Amino acid sequence: MTEKLFRKNPYLTDVHAKVMDIKNNSVMLDKTILYPASGGQEGDLGLISDLKVIDSSVVGLSNIYHELESPPSFGVGDMVNVNLYWERRYSIMKLHSAVHIAYLLLKEIGKTGGQAGANVSSHKGRIDVFSKESIQPYLEQINEEINNIISNDLVIIVEPDKTDAEIWWWKLESYKPTWCLKCGGTHPKKTSEIGEVSVKRKNVGKGKERLELKLTKKI
Repeated sequence: MTEKLFRKNPYLTDVHAKVMDIKNNSVMLDKTILYPASGGQEGDLGLISDLKVIDSSVVGLSNIYHELESPPSFGVGDMVNVNLYWERRYSIMKLHSAVHIAYLLLKEIGKTGGQAGANVSSHKGRIDVFSKESIQPYLEQINEEINNIISNDLVIIVEPDKTDAEIWWWKLESYKPTWCLKCGGTHPKKTSEIGEVSVKRKNVGKGKERLELKLTKKI
């Protein structure tokens, strides 16, 4: 079982960890700060003992394997340094929360029948929703309200479920109680850290709409 330090503190950029298993170029550690791709969020990149991490995945319920660019010289039982590519992760954190805000705004104005998909990378976040009409007429309103919420400096809470430790919830402190989403990804502490975002709309087929978000002002 890999201890997921990115859940306790997504701001950690380095850690000393023990190698628990090696399969070809993939390494499992006793703990990690590197988020594996899941829930629409791209996985982190970084270094393990100066070897580049090119991919990460969850095996079983709780084992995380980091794929390295070349075979490691270390072995099982060795201690290694793990370093996160922080600037990339921080952009992902900001865009992930911005995507949640965009989706909840769409729900609030009644322009979605539910989420159809999502993806968050370091340069763009997108949310696909089921919708019977184009959301283009509401785009200016959505863009303005997203940035208003961001500028309010609201505390972002990411906490485990009370009955299932593998389920995590995202919400905004002292904000609307209905604004709560299941999410185990990484997020900033406050909305103000996001800066400003731009929002574009795309049609992705009958009955679906897509919003794409980019950071336009970084804090």
